Amino acid sequence: MKSPKKHGTKNDSPHQPSLYHDIIILSDAPFTVLAQETYALLQPHFQKPWSLSFPSAGILFSRFKNKESKVKVLADVKGKMVILFKSFLSDGAYNPDMADIELLLANDTSKQAGAKRIINVLPYIPYLRQDRVTSPGEPVSAHLLASMTYLSGASMVITVDMHSEKSRSFYPKVHHVHADHLFVDFLQLKKGKVVVIAPDQGALVRAEHLARQLKLPVAACTKKRDEMGKIVSLECPKISASHAIIFDDMIDSGGTLFQAIDQIKKQGVTAFTVCCTHAILSGDAEEQLHKRKIKLITTNSIPYPRKDVTMLSLTPVLAEAIRKVL
Repeated sequence: MKSPKKHGTKNDSPHQPSLYHDIIILSDAPFTVLAQETYALLQPHFQKPWSLSFPSAGILFSRFKNKESKVKVLADVKGKMVILFKSFLSDGAYNPDMADIELLLANDTSKQAGAKRIINVLPYIPYLRQDRVTSPGEPVSAHLLASMTYLSGASMVITVDMHSEKSRSFYPKVHHVHADHLFVDFLQLKKGKVVVIAPDQGALVRAEHLARQLKLPVAACTKKRDEMGKIVSLECPKISASHAIIFDDMIDSGGTLFQAIDQIKKQGVTAFTVCCTHAILSGDAEEQLHKRKIKLITTNSIPYPRKDVTMLSLTPVLAEAIRKVL
């Protein structure tokens, strides 16, 4: 890579390039393919004195018999910049609590091993919806976990489609990228009377942005929740289209999504395409999608195999983000 004149971004302190000529990529097992593909895209851009490596077994995540996490950095990271790809899968399942502990331990052990700078590549970050106190006695979990990420050793975080500007504010040194153009490229083939729908007001800005790029109309549903977070009402506008593209940053249990689909279907909409950057699909969400014969398009931010789901690769998005922060 040609040494840039400027190093860092406005969210990240400048550094002398000589400190970071040696860059090493580490990854947990679920993100091995994503990290490998990103490395392959980045490698041609690196020229002496810069070097980029991706050892096949650079870091090991395991368990003690008592279920505590154990992390061991096997690669030589002393004096190098570490780019750590970390998913929030653990033991083959979505497990944000365990995976977050693994992240903190990986950052700390890399720092203790002499890494000069640590960049966390976290395509999906859990807890971002817990960005405020909704009732007395609750923590602002998103803020706490963001603080712990930096305290453990991360100097920069690269992530995709954070839940809100509020949660983004908890990450002072972050390179936040969007994946909407991946969906635009995929959805360009849609023909006929098509409308983009936001399942609630929180998703409207994203839906409007997608609709502008696709040159389609946009509509939004409105919902209300009680203090426990349960949806008490959901109203969708009149839709004059035969195909609805529902777009949001994530699908968890899918409660809002399925209520919106059921309402819109009564208006005569016969085809649905659901798009989200982060597909958690907790509970019976996947079963509900199949039951309604809904096509889901998502990314590999949560690299868990899904049946009949189209998964778009974040590789080009992340490779470009890494090039910018270097």
